[in-house]
Amino acid sequence: DGGRRNPFFQFLAHFRACNREELGNLPASFVSVMGSMIWNEMTSTQKAPYLKAARKADYTFMSRCAKANWVLRNLREYMAARQCHANTLWTMMNVVRSWTESVMIHLDDSED
Repeated sequence: DGGRRNPFFQFLAHFRACNREELGNLPASFVSVMGSMIWNEMTSTQKAPYLKAARKADYTFMSRCAKANWVLRNLREYMAARQCHANTLWTMMNVVRSWTESVMIHLDDSED
């Protein structure tokens, strides 16, 4: 399903298709690592077709964090409506601040 892929997954699918014989029966995790190493060395010009394909596929970033997804969803709606809702922005800022603080606390706890 290419409808929800991000640019890297677009590239990875193309990488696998073009190198099927060379990759043979390598584990998927190994192929993903190889692809990520190549992706990280690519220029923005080289990545452009995959970015375009992801945009065309209407890709929307989703985080594993529910708070971050809430903020992103509200921000997208806010930007789409092009209306100023100060209360919504204030709430989103507080959620981001709270999330940032919880991440920092978690990082501090994990270092001990």
